[in-house]
Amino acid sequence: MARVLILFLNCFLHIHQVTGIRCVQCLSDVDPGCISNPPPAKICHGKDMLYCIVIEQRTPSGELLHLTRTCSPGDIITEECDDGIAEGGQTIYVCHRVCGTDGCNRGVPSSSRTTLTLFVFTLLSLYMVHLDVNKKFSF
Repeated sequence: MARVLILFLNCFLHIHQVTGIRCVQCLSDVDPGCISNPPPAKICHGKDMLYCIVIEQRTPSGELLHLTRTCSPGDIITEECDDGIAEGGQTIYVCHRVCGTDGCNRGVPSSSRTTLTLFVFTLLSLYMVHLDVNKKFSF
């Protein structure tokens, strides 16, 4: 039985390597749903396409100008932001996140994720304070 399971897993992993990674592929300029409701992941074409990537262009105030979800041929730094100048002289920030599993670039843009993280952290902090206060005043 163990040999059958190992053979099955080996075949599954081999098929995955042959077909390539699946990434969400969309542009917010073409499909506004790309930002909050991206389409399903599709197989990336090209033997060098091993990763998924999300590229965001934002103003200094954080307004999202453009979002790209696509395939990437190389493992660039996992997450990085750089500033630059767009056409017309406007300063923009370009951030990218790279990941290596099917559909991993489907997540929400970083500002929404940051807001959610802060919200959860605040709730946990309030809960911990509540526990501490109850512990001090218990008889």
